[in-house]
Amino acid sequence: APVTVVLFALGGGRLPWFVFGALAVLLVPVFFWFLRRRPPTSSSALTGRRAAAAGATLRQAWRTPSLWMILAGATICGYTTRTFWTYVVPAGIEGGASSTQAALALSLAGLMNVPGLLASGAAVDRMSRQKWLAILFALRALAFLGMVLFLRTGQLPMLFAAAALAGFVSRATGTAFQSLLVNCYGVRSLGSLSGVETMFHQTAAAAGAIVGGLIFDATDSYTAALLVSAALLVVGIVVSLRIPERRFYAVPEAAGGST
Repeated sequence: APVTVVLFALGGGRLPWFVFGALAVLLVPVFFWFLRRRPPTSSSALTGRRAAAAGATLRQAWRTPSLWMILAGATICGYTTRTFWTYVVPAGIEGGASSTQAALALSLAGLMNVPGLLASGAAVDRMSRQKWLAILFALRALAFLGMVLFLRTGQLPMLFAAAALAGFVSRATGTAFQSLLVNCYGVRSLGSLSGVETMFHQTAAAAGAIVGGLIFDATDSYTAALLVSAALLVVGIVVSLRIPERRFYAVPEAAGGST
């Protein structure tokens, strides 16, 4: 984000887009080089992979309450995530931060994605996914309340603390959602289920950016938009804790009758 501010100052709004677009194009060959799929070395390995691909179909998953509750959580997650990333800089400026300070808060949030992802991976291996998702929603709600407090007080440490907390939980929720999908429905239709979950998430994200702007136009402040997100996250906490996490498919028997 600070690099974007500098590029914007040097060449206007087009320069950052050009620079980052060129970097993306240069990285494509690197991705193709490293992300190569290797076939299994034996028929037994292939059989094992097919056995591991058990799971519910998309149609079967639609009929279960867990999927709809997961999608409800994803909707709340998408709305609140985009609200933060869209408005952290203008809200920071509204509270008295300079454009550079607001950009640094955004950078800190992005940096905190890394420990958040690592912590989430460890957490879903050690505790209930529903509880971990509820914890992440609670932490995000605290981040929004911290942003509101910053708007009230103008204290920069509060802005950076809120940004760090929001960044920590921003990508961590994805790990919880994916783990819930696998535990409930296996991997047979994981691509389709992930696509549906992402559709709900991103549609709500688009709505969050628009609705937040409309609320700002009506109130001339970001406070109400931030409080709406905090209230939605409280709903998300309740929904997360009530998701039935159980297997909704039969496990096929392996060769020899073992399971």
